[in-house]
Amino acid sequence: MNNLFQHLGVTHLYSTVYHPQTNGQIERFNATMDGKIAALCNERRTNWDEVLQYVTFNYNTSIH
Repeated sequence: MNNLFQHLGVTHLYSTVYHPQTNGQIERFNATMDGKIAALCNERRTNWDEVLQYVTFNYNTSIH
């Protein structure tokens, strides 16, 4: 896995488990993505993989 991280230029950091404040930025990102996916998915969220590309495009082209 470390080879993949190096190849992609990713720095893998660890945080305290069950303590979302430690990892606030990614927790906020996850909440944002979850809301966008929920808005486009069917009731049972079985088609989340079909809408993920549209949600990702929407997020990446939004002004933050």
